[in-house]
Amino acid sequence: MANETTVPLLYGIKYYARFFSGFISMDSPGHQTFLGYTVIAFPAVILLFATKGEKLLKTGFVLLTGFLCIPFIAHVFNGMSYVTNRWAFGYTMLVAYIVVKMYPVFLKLCIRQKIILIVFTVLELLACMAGIAGKYLVGEETKLKVMTILLFLLILFVAVLCMSKKQKNPGKIFFTFVMCMNVGCVLINALDVRTREADANRFIQQGSAQRQLENIPSAELGEFSEEKNSWRYDEEETGEIKNSTLQTGLYGTSFYFSMANPYVAEYQSSLYWNNTQEQSYRGADKRSALEILGGVKYFVTPKERKGPGAYQEKKNYVAGEKEFTIWESGKKLPFVFAYDKYIGRDEFEQLNIEQKQQALMEAVVLERDKDIGDWDKEYIVSNDAKEPETIWTSRGKIKLEENMIQVQERGATLNIQTDIQYEGEVYLIFEGLEYEDGASSGISRTKSKITINITQNKIKKKIVFNNANEFAENNGKNNFLCNLEMNEPGKKEIEIKFPYTGTYRFKNIRVVVQPVEKIIKNAENLEKGVDGWVCADGNEVKASLELEEPRLVCLAVPFDKGWTAVVDGKKAELMQANIMYMALPLEEGKHEIELHYSNPFICTGAIISVIGILGAVICITGNYVKRRRK
Repeated sequence: MANETTVPLLYGIKYYARFFSGFISMDSPGHQTFLGYTVIAFPAVILLFATKGEKLLKTGFVLLTGFLCIPFIAHVFNGMSYVTNRWAFGYTMLVAYIVVKMYPVFLKLCIRQKIILIVFTVLELLACMAGIAGKYLVGEETKLKVMTILLFLLILFVAVLCMSKKQKNPGKIFFTFVMCMNVGCVLINALDVRTREADANRFIQQGSAQRQLENIPSAELGEFSEEKNSWRYDEEETGEIKNSTLQTGLYGTSFYFSMANPYVAEYQSSLYWNNTQEQSYRGADKRSALEILGGVKYFVTPKERKGPGAYQEKKNYVAGEKEFTIWESGKKLPFVFAYDKYIGRDEFEQLNIEQKQQALMEAVVLERDKDIGDWDKEYIVSNDAKEPETIWTSRGKIKLEENMIQVQERGATLNIQTDIQYEGEVYLIFEGLEYEDGASSGISRTKSKITINITQNKIKKKIVFNNANEFAENNGKNNFLCNLEMNEPGKKEIEIKFPYTGTYRFKNIRVVVQPVEKIIKNAENLEKGVDGWVCADGNEVKASLELEEPRLVCLAVPFDKGWTAVVDGKKAELMQANIMYMALPLEEGKHEIELHYSNPFICTGAIISVIGILGAVICITGNYVKRRRK
């Protein structure tokens, strides 16, 4: 993936404050650091260090506790990705083992050990109280849980201190007492989680998940199943379930936490994609050019919404209790684009965003000179988009300065008034957007994601970007394009609402109108002189194309080193094209094309696995023979 993660030396102060309370309750410090142990865990750890020996356990606890306090370790343990402590289950296993080892010691405490337990009990109590007083433990429910469990902790210590070694069956008494305390702690946490409305609503009736998958609005596209392997679909506000194409068997434009290569992320970043998560791909914000270039033939919307500007209405239908509309691009070969010009990647990246979008519809983007070969029809950059004049006004405590917006009140807005002279897709473009929270110190930043809400007439959009100074999932993206969709000529007003106080810096904020007629004409040119069919099926793509003249044929299938190509029975070299797709130079005439994908290291992995299995068999057989001889 192309994700960039900023990893500082330390977490914020709230993380460390909540670590103490999180050890005895479900008050997570953050970054998926879930501890939440019952009352026996804390005194068991203290008793470990008050007891001689057990150097390995002591070293392990200190080491892993230190790991939980250092963001870089969380970065490493998450595969060099964003900072998260999902590995904390390993820490929990260690704490559980410490409890088991120290349990018998509770039955024979000396005076020194009792004093140490008292001192650290008071320190834990003071630490949690400081957290509550300093508002590092937020919410009345959290405070109640922590204080109740602290009370249990004190009761446990008093019982331990008062317990006499001369008592009859002290082990049974202690076991019963500890189990009652443990059950009480579990009930406090479980009751809170179960009664929260947000969590309770996550439960659904048996069988309803399957019904939802089978009845999603896009399932209506199944009527075009005779050609379903030659196009993709996209949707907006239909309640589409993530990764639902696994159920429908259709090709969509979304994935979530699936395997992806860095070229997809580079494509999104280069084209100001309004998406900050490389592991999540969800359409192209109805940008007609990018939808067409993605092989999207059909677009599904609620009936009251419009499709992309270059798409035409095809069908209205009812799914469940709602009405929906299917829009069609009109492209006969959605996966195939035949170019007669090229532009180098370096030159392409120097263009502004509207020039890039237009260039992709008129010329193929190639990575290196050697990819170009003998092709000599270089693209001359053009730009049909226009920037209308704008007037800026504000509402609320907000101040607009050169390349900087000072927001002093949450929910303050900027209004952009503009007069659009001709029909087209309207884009609101943010370049170099960054956020600074003036009230936060370097160690206590907590706003990792910033959402800016944008409204134009009935269209509501939002831009979500990562705080450049936050380390949770910062990927370095600060250029965004928000598509305000097809607009008729006339005066328009765009409202930009800011959620947090602070300073929003930017290099440029501008409005651009992209004529849709030009996009439609370019799409037609990309099919002109090309006839045939294409079929994508899992790890295989087949096509039969007839060209009237030599073309650079681009396929809307993500490029990867695992792909190999055969053209007219001969092996051919695939080019990386349009950043994330692939292309083949073809002469005029008819061509049979086959593409096959294989994981690059699958053979190496298979060989290593076989060697490992044979090694294990030899070792087991050898040991068996030795035992038989003895």
